[in-house]
Amino acid sequence: MNYERAHERQPEDISKNHDGSGFDIRSIDPLSGEIRRIEVKARAGEGEFVELTPNEWLQAHRHGASYWLYVVWNCADQPHLITIQNPAQVLANVIQEQVVIEGYRVPGEAIARWNVED
Repeated sequence: MNYERAHERQPEDISKNHDGSGFDIRSIDPLSGEIRRIEVKARAGEGEFVELTPNEWLQAHRHGASYWLYVVWNCADQPHLITIQNPAQVLANVIQEQVVIEGYRVPGEAIARWNVED
């Protein structure tokens, strides 16, 4: 928020709305009317992985150049801010999709083969 104000933009924290926006801050430049949709990620150390939710990544694609990823590294010591405009395009070649296993399915025919009575 301070970074946006220092650059004479008007930020609004929308993360508390929980409305599926897919970003934390909407910041407007009053002179140009430019809107920044900013997703903020903070890490205690430097050089750590940053994870985006599926919705954040979808919104990054949807909003293109008006979507920004702000990463604050070294929060525990001396914070260092990195700003990335249009992360869906800029990071497309390095993004790593995470696959989450929700469960395991056993086909009925496999179970039927075990239908052996004692």
